[in-house]
Amino acid sequence: MESRRNKENGAVILAMLTCFFGGYLFGCLLLNLYWKYTERAAAAVFYISVYDKTVPKGFAKTIFWQILRRDFRVLSVVFVIGFLPGAGILIGMLLGTAGVLLGVLTSGILLTEGIYWWLQGLLWMLPCFICSGSVLLTEMLYAWQEKFHLHRGSVPVWR
Repeated sequence: MESRRNKENGAVILAMLTCFFGGYLFGCLLLNLYWKYTERAAAAVFYISVYDKTVPKGFAKTIFWQILRRDFRVLSVVFVIGFLPGAGILIGMLLGTAGVLLGVLTSGILLTEGIYWWLQGLLWMLPCFICSGSVLLTEMLYAWQEKFHLHRGSVPVWR
């Protein structure tokens, strides 16, 4: 019984990773194709969207609170999705979209700044993925398996 549950969890985790990395590769491909056919326009759009006034000039505390707010928003979306029927499809779409956005961002950094800043960006994102990613992935796993349920009759009725 336990080995069967482990195999099912492994298949679900593999499907979730496939959605994320498929989206990541698709995002990389999209930006690389866009970059190839519109070089100067792509550089200008990427600089404006990523670098121009989007990174706060504050301290690490400000960045920490922004990341924490973002994670709370994503967690609340995952929690609400977990109650909907067909939550696995919605979680797969959410993972694919996150992969596309991360692929576009990291490819853009690689194409504009080079390999050094690309590695620096990945190393900067690693603690974020380790800290909040484990919680997000656990909640996504429960939502994918549709383990969120509203229990009727658990609240006592006072007459």
